[in-house]
Amino acid sequence: MDPGYFDIERKQNPREKANLISKTSFWYTKQLFEKGRKGQLSISDVYRCTPGHRAAPRGDSMSEKWKEELEKKDKNKKPSLLRCIISLYGLKFIVTNFIFAIIDTFFRISTPICLGGLINYFSSPKSGVTSTQAYLYALGIVGFMAMNATLIHPMLLNLLNMSMKIRVACCSLIYRKLLRLDLTAGGKASEGLAGHVVNLLTTDAQRFDMASVFLFDLVRTPIESVIIVYLMYQQIGVSSIIGVAFLLMFIPLQGYLGKISSRLRRQTAVRTDNRIRLMNETIQSIEAIKMYAWENAFAGIIGKARKKEMNVIKKMSWLRTVMISCVKLNTKVAIFLSIIAFISFQNDLTASKVFVIFAYYEMLKSTLVDFLPLSITFTLEAYISVQRMQEFLMLPEVENQDGVDLLNIDKKEIKTNGVFEKIGNGQQAYIKSESNLEQAKPDYLINFKDYTVYWRNTEDETLDRTVPALMNINMAIRPESLTVVVGMVGSGKSTLIHAMLKEFIPSSGTISVCGKLAYASQDPWLFDASVRQNILFGQDLDLRRYKQVIKCCQLKTDLEILAHGDKTVVGERGTSLSGGQRARISLARCVYQHADVYLLDDPLAAVDAKVAQAIYEECVRGFLRDKAVVLVTHHVQYARHANNIVAQGSYHELKNSAPEFEQLIEMGERVEGEKQKQKVTSYENKESMRSM
Repeated sequence: MDPGYFDIERKQNPREKANLISKTSFWYTKQLFEKGRKGQLSISDVYRCTPGHRAAPRGDSMSEKWKEELEKKDKNKKPSLLRCIISLYGLKFIVTNFIFAIIDTFFRISTPICLGGLINYFSSPKSGVTSTQAYLYALGIVGFMAMNATLIHPMLLNLLNMSMKIRVACCSLIYRKLLRLDLTAGGKASEGLAGHVVNLLTTDAQRFDMASVFLFDLVRTPIESVIIVYLMYQQIGVSSIIGVAFLLMFIPLQGYLGKISSRLRRQTAVRTDNRIRLMNETIQSIEAIKMYAWENAFAGIIGKARKKEMNVIKKMSWLRTVMISCVKLNTKVAIFLSIIAFISFQNDLTASKVFVIFAYYEMLKSTLVDFLPLSITFTLEAYISVQRMQEFLMLPEVENQDGVDLLNIDKKEIKTNGVFEKIGNGQQAYIKSESNLEQAKPDYLINFKDYTVYWRNTEDETLDRTVPALMNINMAIRPESLTVVVGMVGSGKSTLIHAMLKEFIPSSGTISVCGKLAYASQDPWLFDASVRQNILFGQDLDLRRYKQVIKCCQLKTDLEILAHGDKTVVGERGTSLSGGQRARISLARCVYQHADVYLLDDPLAAVDAKVAQAIYEECVRGFLRDKAVVLVTHHVQYARHANNIVAQGSYHELKNSAPEFEQLIEMGERVEGEKQKQKVTSYENKESMRSM
């Protein structure tokens, strides 16, 4: 059952009102932790998204920058997603990191100086350190470490906050690209698209988090290392150079290992895409695989793909093992060499010098040995991820010029006509639109003129755009009309619907669309939520219209059978429902939308004849009687009441003039007759069983 988490209004994030002290100490999270201590937290306890973290405005900003980059393509300049990210977030990132680097470096370098002074006070009475200075040194050690620990966590949160904005902006840009992607182009635009996109939105997008934390260390580490080496030189002289030189010898090796790591990362991403694609195809076809007992064969195929992926992951793991081993070993050897050299030069080794040198080398280890290799690795991995996203964004698009603005989604205002009932928090509120004035209806809503399109073939250029998908289509869809598309399997019925949706780039001819389209696909798609959420699809609940849609789509009986009614969760891809139920919910989602043209791609195929007739009469000819409907079906008897048929003729004209149409009628009547015979036979069998 749907617990109704998404119907509850979320509380404002307390960080939006928190003061500087509360943000620094994370005191604003106290209420949430107290609630979690008393009981288990649920998704309804999560605060609502802050305005700066919303995907729509972040995506709008990134889309505008990316559009500017695409315009440079006409000037023979390659577009760059990295430039978009830098122009939006680069200045803030640099200024924030620069200020933090100065403060953090000052605190970390001052701590060993205070430590040396305090040890001198206890080690030798003749050191010249007074009691007051000793107390100040002790206070400095504690104070600098406390202030450093206090500032580092808010700074890390700020960096992760910025990386999340970049990640959300890039993901929003990818989603918008999917709405324009030319699926007929082949290659990554069609083969393994789902796995590739999932990998971009998860694995690649997450690379920004670690890269944002370590990126500035590429600049900070060399400067900080020079300062530390100078301070070490003040303590032990030339001996410090020997240990530091030993550490510097491993930097080229670390850079080389980082380069290899980035190459292995690219190989891993490609093999992960392939494995996810295989898994998606297997899960989608699991019924056929089970029926033919192909489990072992497909398990072997997926196992081989996973083995290839693991081979690269093992190489990366061994590589990181070598890098970590160098980190653990190098510092100890460098300290040993510096101390041995200092003693060899006939110098006196005191406790103060030993502890200070150890502290400086520990700082040098964290900056030069720990952070620098990690910053190189994570920066290169993030750069590879940006390149993969850019490669996806450069795939061919469908230039349908439908007037839909994908650049400024957050600035749009959704207007609805009439009075509707909006339910939230258990209360009912009635909302009126600004105007209910009817606008003048156009002469046509969809108009084809000599429309021709060919199939794309990127693998074989000789076959590219040679196989026709639609040829010389001339038709018009007028308001308040019913257009029925009938034809044999593979005759292009669904292709015609996709052409109306402007999913193809025509080779010749034109298509013009006036008004809003609603589409019910041939293969129903449901997401893991309640039946109601699948039908509303993010729209406000108009209770009267919702009930009418449920009734005309013949879902009322099904909802009465389901345990929790329309709040029943359908599962992933609607696995808990039958094929007919999935088809009717998909149809109800389409019908619930306020549109001018409803494109119904064979919604009657998955239901029996009685339900199909009821849907046709109550939904197509009833609820949608004032709208333009394009119905694709192989039940040719429904063409009797059509205002228009694809062949531009009436039912009786086509029956007398087109032999193919007459064959379809005979085939439809034969199929319906066989179904009726099967029903009669099954009924007689049941009656005979009862009598026995």
